[in-house]
Amino acid sequence: MYLTIEYDNLKITCQCEIYGDIIEVEEFTCPDYDYEIADFIADRYEKDQQFAMVIQDELHTAYLEEQIARAAEKHEDDQFWTAHHAAREAV
Repeated sequence: MYLTIEYDNLKITCQCEIYGDIIEVEEFTCPDYDYEIADFIADRYEKDQQFAMVIQDELHTAYLEEQIARAAEKHEDDQFWTAHHAAREAV
């Protein structure tokens, strides 16, 4: 799964694996910059525990927002199809 977060005005896209409440980052990219910035972020993530915790918090928030958006979209789709089937049955 790809999650995009913002840290200190830097957009960071993370390729992640989700294991329950654990988000494992496999790769960092910074779409507005070259790979050297992403390498710096990855290196800092590995070496700076406080930075890693901040990134993890941001990732958890992004993941929850993604889940909420998906649930809302599914709910809207369900409502559409329920109304569609009810209209077909009324005819």
